[in-house]
Amino acid sequence: SDFILLNQFEWANVSRLKIAWVAGLEVLAESQKISSAPVVTFPNVLNPEESAALKQAFLKVGQDASAQATLQEMRMKGFKAASSPD
Repeated sequence: SDFILLNQFEWANVSRLKIAWVAGLEVLAESQKISSAPVVTFPNVLNPEESAALKQAFLKVGQDASAQATLQEMRMKGFKAASSPD
């Protein structure tokens, strides 16, 4: 037998394929689910004042010891505008 190792997102995509060999796949073991990183979106582009206020809020949260795990997960490096799907 051959084995493949897939993360939960890959498995979700592969298992939806309508190809004969996918029906023959069998899950032998599952690891603990890994949550994806949180994504925050805004309906409009933030103006510089809003962006600065948001950054200050994150910095203030960073001083709270109970928020360290969340901030570590986010590994925030800055802000980037989402590109338009057009």
